[in-house]
Amino acid sequence: KLLLVGNSYSEDASSCGQGMTQSQLLDILQAMLGEDVEVVVGLCYSGGKGLNWHATQADQGKASQSLRVISSKGKWTSKGTMVLCDALEWTDWDVVSLQHYRINVKTGRESVSYPAQTDEKFYKLEVASEYLLDYIDQHAPQADVYFYMHWAPTSTIAMNAAKSTYNTWAEFFPE
Repeated sequence: KLLLVGNSYSEDASSCGQGMTQSQLLDILQAMLGEDVEVVVGLCYSGGKGLNWHATQADQGKASQSLRVISSKGKWTSKGTMVLCDALEWTDWDVVSLQHYRINVKTGRESVSYPAQTDEKFYKLEVASEYLLDYIDQHAPQADVYFYMHWAPTSTIAMNAAKSTYNTWAEFFPE
């Protein structure tokens, strides 16, 4: 059971775009784990938002993330708009994936595209990330947490620089 928390890039990763009834991610996981294992993929997202926005919404208890779910041999179904804790407690997720923007890893600051909806205490990526890690531990303590970073189509040089920065920043979180 995998829950992706993020924005439209997590939607892309889950294959849950407009008109999509199936999920390539679910198919890949099903092939890896075998047909006798029930696979569930959840997508808790809001388009265009960074981790700072998700942290703010969770901290303020606002029902503002949409949850969609697909399971083995099923189709995407909407579970509605909810507070992040409700999405985390919807089932016993094995994995929770947090998705941020590529540029935010390089700068260490999250997007402030939605300042009226984002508490400035979460502007630093490490603060928003730490808060969300603790929040997930409270509401889905059984889940392993991973960071998902999309790669924008740029030059190989820019991609290698971003990867280097990401690896350096990722050392902030010990295993």
